[in-house]
Amino acid sequence: MISITIKKMGRPKAENPLTNDIKVRLDVQTTKKLDEQCRESGRTRAAVIRDALREYLGITQEAMTDKQLEMILTLVTDKFEKCRNMDEVKKAVEQLKEMAEAD
Repeated sequence: MISITIKKMGRPKAENPLTNDIKVRLDVQTTKKLDEQCRESGRTRAAVIRDALREYLGITQEAMTDKQLEMILTLVTDKFEKCRNMDEVKKAVEQLKEMAEAD
């Protein structure tokens, strides 16, 4: 008899799965500021809200996941890929510094 094991396809199990879905209503001004932060940081609304709530509650995060590091590297690559001269490189460096200090 031949036995064949077929592994399930799909996403790997998360260490700390985000299983709770919470709806929040925001005023126009707060939504605009949230969207501005999302644009500047290249992150989703959910990620920004999660991090802000964790900071407010004093919850510390473990080390970055591979996915988070990959996102950061992609953001940095995108910033520098568009640079055509050293002035644009300096500007990109300053923008990245500001983003890092904001978080």
